[in-house]
Amino acid sequence: MARYFSIVLWFRLLCLGTLAIWPFVAYAQQNDMHDLRQFTLGMNVASLPSSGYTDFTCTDQPSRHLPAWSAWEECPANAQGLRGISFRYDEQATPHVSDATKGTKVAGHPVRLALYLSNAAQLKAILIETDPKARLYLRKKAFLLADQAKSRFGPTGWQCRSHAADAARIPVGGVFIDQDCEKTTATRHFVLAQRLYRPSGGTLDSFVSETRLLIETPPAP
Repeated sequence: MARYFSIVLWFRLLCLGTLAIWPFVAYAQQNDMHDLRQFTLGMNVASLPSSGYTDFTCTDQPSRHLPAWSAWEECPANAQGLRGISFRYDEQATPHVSDATKGTKVAGHPVRLALYLSNAAQLKAILIETDPKARLYLRKKAFLLADQAKSRFGPTGWQCRSHAADAARIPVGGVFIDQDCEKTTATRHFVLAQRLYRPSGGTLDSFVSETRLLIETPPAP
């Protein structure tokens, strides 16, 4: 029982913002900044960084390992005709980073990453998903990345739709979040999902806490 109340209190404090999060710099203040690290929509595959990244696999065929970005054409195309490459940060290239930033993380959150390339070898989309296999302490915070993403890419202009709790999904510590948002600018289309709930009948550790952000070129008018 004590463990239950500690988890409930932890989530309530977290949602009230009494725990620190890693802030993004407002997107509007830095028009020339990259979308993610060294990656910017529109760049050619030949311009992708030659070091600092490893474990390349086809996003839609994870068992298929690639030697480098240049093998992107070996991956199957999705419904949009884009070929996805999943990857992670190469810790061997940055051996002196702190524990807070060690590993494949965005704003302090362990993530899974993918780049989507067109047949013209251009970067058309970037996918950032919180890692469901992260340590429990970090997984509890995963839903917060959505709020950080809104700050990073500008807090205004988001169109959001929230879903109510139901028999299959219940609040965690009195908090329930199931929200899908979109935002379109002249050069970007953002699709953002934020979840925090527990499946009914699940254990204390079986909650869902996640963020999924897709950054892509805007759809044709």
